[in-house]
Amino acid sequence: KNVAMSEMFEHYGDELKAVLGHGSSQLDAAIEQSERGAAVDLSGVVIDAKRAVAEANALLKSMQLEAASVPAKSGASSDMKQTVDRAKAEIAAFNAKISATTDRQRMQLLGNEGGLSGGDTGGGHRARMAQATETLERSGDRVRESRRVAAEAEVMGAEILGELSAQRQTLTHARDNVTGMNDELTRSRGIVSTMGRREWLNKMIIYAVFAFFVLVSFALIFYKFKPKSKPTPPSWTPGTSEPSSKPSFSAGPLPSTS
Repeated sequence: KNVAMSEMFEHYGDELKAVLGHGSSQLDAAIEQSERGAAVDLSGVVIDAKRAVAEANALLKSMQLEAASVPAKSGASSDMKQTVDRAKAEIAAFNAKISATTDRQRMQLLGNEGGLSGGDTGGGHRARMAQATETLERSGDRVRESRRVAAEAEVMGAEILGELSAQRQTLTHARDNVTGMNDELTRSRGIVSTMGRREWLNKMIIYAVFAFFVLVSFALIFYKFKPKSKPTPPSWTPGTSEPSSKPSFSAGPLPSTS
């Protein structure tokens, strides 16, 4: 939900104001005509007004559900609650106007406002009273049915909100799990990459050591099987004494005794 009021909440509020405004204008017009002495069927106007109240109550329940779905700490929540309270007060005022119109209708049926002719008999009074009572009872039944439907809709809406809240928590938990899995995958990719570099480095070291031992082996084999060179004898020319293999020693001057 955004911080501002939702469009649905504002739509419900506008519909509620329109319903109450239309019903109130009808009641005012009927009362004004009745005060002027015109013959007005107040029972039909009252029935329409009670239908308008039932519709307004249904819209009020929808507004309350929308307000309940907004976080309590947001500024929009307090604004919505104030709007709901004002709507309740408008419905209560409209109900009071309906009650006043109903009382006026009863007074007309009893002849207190001159709505009955002098030739009417008591039986006629009772018949009209019974008809008015029956009409009011039917209207009450319709109102009670509307309230029951509204209550069922409220319960259903609360259940839907609960399910949506649980689904939101599930989606949030799943999103957190996916984020954690992405982090784990990133770390795993880093570990695999590090292991790959280390494996490549180890292979290079093994290949280098193997090449070194191969070179050393070839060098040893080469020096082992290399042909040895024979020493050349000293050169001798005719007319000279045969060179002796023994080393010659030259006698130096004898030291003097004197």
